[in-house]
Amino acid sequence: DKIIEDDTFLNCALPELESHLANTKSGSVYEMAESIDAAYVNDKAFRVMFLRANEYDAKSTADQMFRFFDLKNQLFGTDKLVKDITIEDLDDDDIACLKAGWIQLAGRDRSGRQVFVHIGGLLRDHASPFTIQNTLRVVYYYIMKALQSEETQLRGTVSIWYGIGN
Repeated sequence: DKIIEDDTFLNCALPELESHLANTKSGSVYEMAESIDAAYVNDKAFRVMFLRANEYDAKSTADQMFRFFDLKNQLFGTDKLVKDITIEDLDDDDIACLKAGWIQLAGRDRSGRQVFVHIGGLLRDHASPFTIQNTLRVVYYYIMKALQSEETQLRGTVSIWYGIGN
């Protein structure tokens, strides 16, 4: 089944979002990102992704966008704040963490939702322990890759957690 998105929601929510962002961005990492590359931050598809995640609620969307840029800045730094993170942006430890296989994209369920499988024991069993930064950068990378799909934005995700061992 195809999900039909009502343009009325977007046409109402986008100007409201702009207003919330303009009124509350002062001094934020979001404002810094906007000053570096306004086209990236103001991209309609980028904003719509956040609106969908917040059921077109402009205030909740603005708040999430502020948190998003705060986290992205903490994980990747200012130089990557206004670019899509690719595999090349992950360092060697991040790549090793990714290759450990503890988080995997496992296709879609019957409702079309993206399925993530988390196998915690694969992190613990790896020869060199990973930092929380490594795991967070890998999770960020996978989530943003999944969200490139409009279907994932509209239908959502499912996470399956499997604990191995103690």
